[in-house]
Amino acid sequence: MEDDIVFSRTRRLNKKRKNKRWLVILIGILVVFLLSVISAPIISQIMFSDDEATEETMNSAVDESTDDSTEDDQANKTTDDQGATEEEPDVVTGADEDKGADVGEDADQTDDGNESTDVPKNPDDYDLTFSESDDENVLSRYKADWDAVPTTQTQPHTISFEQDTDDWNEMLEAATLATGIDSEAMQYLWVSGNGPNKVITTYTDRDSKEHFRVYIEWVESEGYTPTQVDLLKEHDQMSRFSTTSETETEDDTSVTDSSDDDNL
Repeated sequence: MEDDIVFSRTRRLNKKRKNKRWLVILIGILVVFLLSVISAPIISQIMFSDDEATEETMNSAVDESTDDSTEDDQANKTTDDQGATEEEPDVVTGADEDKGADVGEDADQTDDGNESTDVPKNPDDYDLTFSESDDENVLSRYKADWDAVPTTQTQPHTISFEQDTDDWNEMLEAATLATGIDSEAMQYLWVSGNGPNKVITTYTDRDSKEHFRVYIEWVESEGYTPTQVDLLKEHDQMSRFSTTSETETEDDTSVTDSSDDDNL
């Protein structure tokens, strides 16, 4: 009986010891966990501070190196400038002055070469104004603010009906400006005087077979300028051409009428 009692006490003591041991272990684990939680921010802050300090040190070193390089470059540039200044002559010779004058003349010539020359605009660049006509042979009539065709002629100007002259060619250029038809495509071309410094060109377009009457005027010191265009039902000057030229050649026959020369 006494042995049972002793054994029972021994069991209880051993059980209490085990419980205490587990309690100590749990407390130790809890303490370690708490210490870890508390110390983690501190350790992190310390490590971050060390990184910042290292980065600032590196940046400082780079800045110092850059400053040193800049100072060296400035010193070398100053030395080079001094050397160049020493090599330049103090006196400009007459040959050097002539050379400078030649350069200036070349520059002036270049500027003159860049000056734009007046070139007739495309017929499509103008705004056309259409109007009615009492002439039954006129299908439509239009005008525009046409520019003068650039001229190589000088004043005083005299209208010439001789083909392949500057005056003749500029006259046809004015007709082309108003209708867009090149002179090579003008068939049965009839040119006649229409008063002082004025002419009328009548022709048929080779491609479209349309008939045109173009009124042209000479503007003093500017050149020929178209003033009006009539699109005709029929070429009203065809009677001027012989039947032979119509039926056999069908070429770009050009005929002029100088009967109004006294009025030019």
